[in-house]
Amino acid sequence: MPMNLKVPLLVSVDNREVYELFLPGISEKRFKGVSLAELRDDAALHLMEIIPKEPASRMSLYQFCPHIELRKVKITVELTTRFFPEWMYGDTNQHPNQRKKKETWTGRLSVVVTRWPKDGFYTAYVPQLGLESFAVAKTAYLEEGLIRFVKAWAKKNYTTNLDPYICRSYEYLDILDVDTELPTILPSRPKKKKKKKKKKNKDKSKGKKKDKSKKQKRRLIPPDTLRKVGVNLTHRAIDGRLTEAFGRDALVDHICKQLQREGAAILLVGPSGVGKSAIIHEVVRRFAGQQQSLKERSDFWEVNGNRLIAGMKFVGAWEQRVQMMVHELHTRQDVLYVDDLPSLVYTGRSSHSDTNVAEYIEPHISRGELRIIGECTPERLEATREESPSFFARFRVIQIPELDEKQTLMVLVHAMRRMEALEHLTIQPEALESILSLTRRFLVHHCYPGKAINLLMQLLSDYRNIERDRFKRRLITREHLIEFFSRQSGLPSFILWEQQARPHKEIKSYFARRIIGQDDAVETVTDVVTILQQGLNNPERPLATLMFVGPTGVGKTETAKALAEYLFGSAERLIRFDMSEFMHPSAVTRLIGDRFQPEGDLTRQVQQQPFSVILLDEVEKAHPSIFDAFLQVLGEGRLTNAAGHTIDFCNTVVIMTSNLGVKEANRSLGFATQDESQAQLHYRKAAESFFRPEFFNRIDRIVAFSKLTRASISPLVKRLLQQLLNRRGLRHSHVLVQVDPELVELLIDQGFDPQYGARSMKRLLEQRLTVPLAQHLVSHSVHQTTVIQLFRKKDNIGMELWGLEEIILKPFEHLKKARRWNELKLRFEQLKHALQGMEKSDELKQIVQERSELLATFNADEDNTDPPERLLSLSELLGGQMQLRKFIEQFEEDYMVDYHFIETSDHWYSQSKLWGPQKNTAFSQEPIELDRQRLFPEAQEKIFQARIDFASLLYRTKAIQEDNLHPAILRFLPASESQSTQRWSIQLAQQFASSWSDWATIKYFARKQDKWEEIESKEWSEWYEQLRMGEEEVLQFFPESRMLEVQGVAITLHGPGMRPLLEDELGFYQHNAQEGPDLICDLVRIEEVSDSLRLPLEQLHHLDEAFEAYRETRRKGLDAENPRPQLPLIRVFNDGACEDQETGELIDHWKLDKDLHKIAMLRIFARFLAHTEQTAQPIDDVHDEPTSDDTQEA
Repeated sequence: MPMNLKVPLLVSVDNREVYELFLPGISEKRFKGVSLAELRDDAALHLMEIIPKEPASRMSLYQFCPHIELRKVKITVELTTRFFPEWMYGDTNQHPNQRKKKETWTGRLSVVVTRWPKDGFYTAYVPQLGLESFAVAKTAYLEEGLIRFVKAWAKKNYTTNLDPYICRSYEYLDILDVDTELPTILPSRPKKKKKKKKKKNKDKSKGKKKDKSKKQKRRLIPPDTLRKVGVNLTHRAIDGRLTEAFGRDALVDHICKQLQREGAAILLVGPSGVGKSAIIHEVVRRFAGQQQSLKERSDFWEVNGNRLIAGMKFVGAWEQRVQMMVHELHTRQDVLYVDDLPSLVYTGRSSHSDTNVAEYIEPHISRGELRIIGECTPERLEATREESPSFFARFRVIQIPELDEKQTLMVLVHAMRRMEALEHLTIQPEALESILSLTRRFLVHHCYPGKAINLLMQLLSDYRNIERDRFKRRLITREHLIEFFSRQSGLPSFILWEQQARPHKEIKSYFARRIIGQDDAVETVTDVVTILQQGLNNPERPLATLMFVGPTGVGKTETAKALAEYLFGSAERLIRFDMSEFMHPSAVTRLIGDRFQPEGDLTRQVQQQPFSVILLDEVEKAHPSIFDAFLQVLGEGRLTNAAGHTIDFCNTVVIMTSNLGVKEANRSLGFATQDESQAQLHYRKAAESFFRPEFFNRIDRIVAFSKLTRASISPLVKRLLQQLLNRRGLRHSHVLVQVDPELVELLIDQGFDPQYGARSMKRLLEQRLTVPLAQHLVSHSVHQTTVIQLFRKKDNIGMELWGLEEIILKPFEHLKKARRWNELKLRFEQLKHALQGMEKSDELKQIVQERSELLATFNADEDNTDPPERLLSLSELLGGQMQLRKFIEQFEEDYMVDYHFIETSDHWYSQSKLWGPQKNTAFSQEPIELDRQRLFPEAQEKIFQARIDFASLLYRTKAIQEDNLHPAILRFLPASESQSTQRWSIQLAQQFASSWSDWATIKYFARKQDKWEEIESKEWSEWYEQLRMGEEEVLQFFPESRMLEVQGVAITLHGPGMRPLLEDELGFYQHNAQEGPDLICDLVRIEEVSDSLRLPLEQLHHLDEAFEAYRETRRKGLDAENPRPQLPLIRVFNDGACEDQETGELIDHWKLDKDLHKIAMLRIFARFLAHTEQTAQPIDDVHDEPTSDDTQEA
């Protein structure tokens, strides 16, 4: 007889959201997993299995106690246990203490306490420790009783560690409903077989109708096979892990009615993203929300073809698994859900047999033994319907329409509210509108609401640049959306947001730098970008379809690369196909796939990266079937592969290159003198005569590329030369190459051929430069940085090598930080005496007198409101001296004493006859011993900084008396023409200028187009901000910037004593950075080039003229003295860091300004100590043992 029982259930959850269920006092079995609903079902099945087998005397355990509670009790217990049971010891006379183990354990255990109304005691269970229980008279005695129980349990189980059994942070009691058969006290008898009565023939048909109308009763069996191959969606719905479907109520109601009949087979058909899965999840939620019992409920199991055959090695193995799955589904009356129903047609096939899962389960569907619901796209259905028409004929097809933008906005609002309730965030409404706008423009062939919901969820999962509102909630704005979509797609923000659109002039200037000598091509790609950023392109076609026609080597492929880099941020977004490889009629299958390889090369790459440029090189060589395949791409922006998946091409730029009409143009007389319009017309006619009209009409624009001229080849050769010098073999070998500009002209004269364009120059560079450089690298093992100068030597190439030796300096011993308190005392005394000596010096007395005179003169002149610069400098110097004096006095008071005194007060009351009770206070000072071990690091750092301040004061005191009419000129010349080296020179100049900006007046100069000019401070600051950006970013965001044209920089420092400070930093600065497997080396030459007879600009031009004269002499093959002498290698930065040899300080190349000043001051102080060490005891002579006041080594 079935009966509903209510059983107590203990639910425990850990930090990883893993559940563990206990049946306290009923069963020792535990149920552990991530789905609470699944564990509850497992517990119910377990009870339904064991209760009918229980004796009737134990049924009282399954009665629900009206008074039950969960308590978490913390105990401290001393556990005693033996190492092994007694029968395992051979020597029974051994002392028992040697076989026992005692430990004290403290922890909190979960205790389930029950009490029946008429009982005078409480029964307590510890579910983690088993079924045993103990009784207490009152709950106040629960802790004491638990300690006794735990002691006995630990002794019995030979353990002293109860950590695995402690309670978790989140545990609670719940009730489990179980419908089960009860045990009987009646003796079991075998059932008698009833004799079958023969029925008349006329009643047979009626009997069959009655049997058919009967609904088979659900029988609950463990779903072992279903759990191996599928996922129970009903459990996920009960756990609240399935999303809702908004705006689909009518469809959901219709599907629910269809699934209630036996043998229902439903197929949802709709494009990807339309919401098929969401509708099915809503159906599952409806069924799960009916709150039926386990015996009456129908579960939904999600299965795919891959999991069905996973692990199957032998013939017939997957058939047996599918048979078991169908048996469980039929017996339990559950529903099978297949997310990709056509995949069952291919699952199970092999080279020896075409049997598949679809054919295997089709008879069960036809007999009504199986309820199944699936989904697929229309293209996928059409591609596989012919494979198994009878299988798909069993299904009732329901078309799922796409939601409009208004309905999608409501779906987004519901999703926004749900996410704001789950997470601490807020989404601005403008962001939702921008989601619809972006998906409408750039995800045309995706469907609402899926594409909008996916973009919103991806945005919420991005945690870069988090912004908070005033309530500390994460704020999602339109700007965050634009930035995220730009990062995902590669499209720049000015394309995505009209408010950031760039003018036509800026876009054109970028492409004019990249595309040389082809004005029509520059104008075409500029128009493409301009139209795209204003959103005026056709959203149902590719962004642009262009055909580049012209001779070889004129820049057609380079134009495609430039467009890919500008639109999508990287040349890797260029998908290139050499159409000469697709001349065979069957070659089209390589692009779109076939039966054996459904994903073609073209469709696969565009599916992986939909925002890209597709380059079809030499398209006229392809087979005509290729043109037929591209009709759909160029016309509708979509293409279906062999697997039935539709690929979106609306976010691609299709570029075709061709040599059509080139031969005719070369043969025609006077064609070179014709204008661009005639050339455009000639190539257009050639393309129109070659392609069919339906293909030609889909091309947006045909761009004619002209032959390169002698004037336009020079910048192109410089670019090719720069690419050659940036190759891994040179950069990885610490070899930097300098190229004479006249050598470029020589190479052009020897290798330029208008017929072959840039490719002829590439061959010449490989032959004349690459081969000699490779031979040098092979014959000379490079262990140091080498500068190779390539120059024109008459009509040949000359080569000169410079090997840079890194300068080796000894560290200053006097600059080591003190390790003990006695050393710190000595250094303080040295600093104190040094300051006293400087205060008594004649230089400081003269400074004080001069300042007094200047101050008196300034105060006497009432009309003068601005103090002279000299007065300000002297006042600042004396102010620094006073601050250092105060520091010495304060440091001596804080650290050089043995005791500190704190003030204490005592209070008492006295009785006065006149005033009554009076409060009296007495103050006293209590000595406290100085904790030198704690104060040592702080005092050590203060003395170190005081040394730097004293060195600065000492140097400025001597230098301020010197003549400072002529500024120091520092010139920073990059050793190569690479952009990274030029940036390194600008960064070094800025760091040097910032280091001494408080001591001197700074001016900036830059060399561009072989001429020096002064740079305003505002423009220089903009350059420094652009250093952290890439070259392409600078060209995009700062198209008017002149930083990329810089060939060298210089700064002037006008201040007292600048030249001696800079002498130790003159030479080469090298920066090595690891980029993947390559070691990129940048080298900059720093030299002081001031001349008292010339102004800075005149001196810089004079030096350039002298070096140019030296080059000219060398070109003639004559010997001459180089006006740029060889300098040592001063500093080598590895990944942005360098250690100074003299001071031991670590230098960061982005904080070089602070480090340079500190190192210079330490160097001055070290030389001052070396000069005075004859009169003062050196620090290295302190070898006394540490006293009680000393600290250990820092």
